[in-house]
Amino acid sequence: MKLNRRKIKIVIGGPCPSTTDDRGDEAVFYNFCVGIRKFFDCEITALVRHPNKKFEQLFDVKTIKNFDHDSHEESEGRFFLGFNPGDSPGNLKTIKKTIEACDLVVIGGSCFEENSPDTFLRGQGFYGAMLAMLATFFAKPYAVYGMMQPLIKKDTTRQLAKFVCEGAQVVTLKEQYSREQLLNANISDQNMHVLVDPALGVQPIFDFEKGLNILEQEDINVTKKPIVGILFRSFYWLWNEIEFKNYRDKLAEFCDQIIEKYDVQLLFIPLQCYTKGNPYIDDRFTARQVCNSIQNKSVVFTIKGNYALPETLSLFQLLDLVITNRRHGTNFAALHHVPFMTLYTHENKWKIYPLLKSLEMSDYAIDFENFNINHLIESFDKIWKSKTKLSKKLASQVIKLQEKAALHTELIAKNILKKVNRG
Repeated sequence: MKLNRRKIKIVIGGPCPSTTDDRGDEAVFYNFCVGIRKFFDCEITALVRHPNKKFEQLFDVKTIKNFDHDSHEESEGRFFLGFNPGDSPGNLKTIKKTIEACDLVVIGGSCFEENSPDTFLRGQGFYGAMLAMLATFFAKPYAVYGMMQPLIKKDTTRQLAKFVCEGAQVVTLKEQYSREQLLNANISDQNMHVLVDPALGVQPIFDFEKGLNILEQEDINVTKKPIVGILFRSFYWLWNEIEFKNYRDKLAEFCDQIIEKYDVQLLFIPLQCYTKGNPYIDDRFTARQVCNSIQNKSVVFTIKGNYALPETLSLFQLLDLVITNRRHGTNFAALHHVPFMTLYTHENKWKIYPLLKSLEMSDYAIDFENFNINHLIESFDKIWKSKTKLSKKLASQVIKLQEKAALHTELIAKNILKKVNRG
């Protein structure tokens, strides 16, 4: 039942939504758009790096330019776009006009992960704070949607997070771990709600023909052998070339071992296909590096195209098991009842363990950094032998997880927009 008597105008910006061809971020944004429209007739404007019609049509939103430069290289040594001498003020004028006319501002995703330094008019944390300041300046309520928080190491980050979170009417969190980190940073949890990853709210695709059609487009001829999906991300902003080479070679050796021991095929599936900036942002580039190091290439296939979220999801139903170091690779496998082996290193352990705990599958978080190949094979063997049981367990959990994912937007609707509508 919709709550509004007039169309509600919503502005959402931050790490999510993203127009960097990241299927995980798109799933989080999908959950927001579909969820909020269950309660309100609304017009959604997304602040993104690359406004484009394709994104607008996929999500039925309007896109406008945010504070980002078009590439990382262009942003080097500069403040946010629009704040440097000689910058056109066009994006700032559009943002001002849009927020001034809106009913609600939403800060989407996780601004305070400290992936890059937060200084004056630079960094994701300051971007989140800018949105909160603009909302406050124009007397608009704002919410934080789908936040995830690691240990806060820097005082600047703590101050920015405290300002944003304590000023928000609602903060929805992916897991309890994030709440604990915010409390440890002396940030009040009065308006916080611990839920699940909103990406789990996306609708799984069980159209088998749709997945097979993509393989046909890719000229991939799989056999009746089991298919293991590989979704591997390079932490390019943290790893140097030697570290990446070590993980690449380790994964390649692991792949060769499971091909030989379990007579399987491998399908590398990209979850991000962004081609601007560092080449390792693009999962397809990373997959090529790994595949070049695999010996048994005849049964190894890679998705080379850039497919939208629904098409990418349709590939998961073809898989018997997923090996991934991506959080959303785990999410998408779970949604399609596909057992998974989630690899972590010290850089992403904080992202992986809380997720698997929420899925009640902590045993399937595997230490890729310290386990040798024999340990990895032992872990794979355990999952492989129980994959039917695990699939049934995931199938029974999906409904509960999706119901909880829907609460992100329900809380925003009932705690904020209802008041806006009455006003």
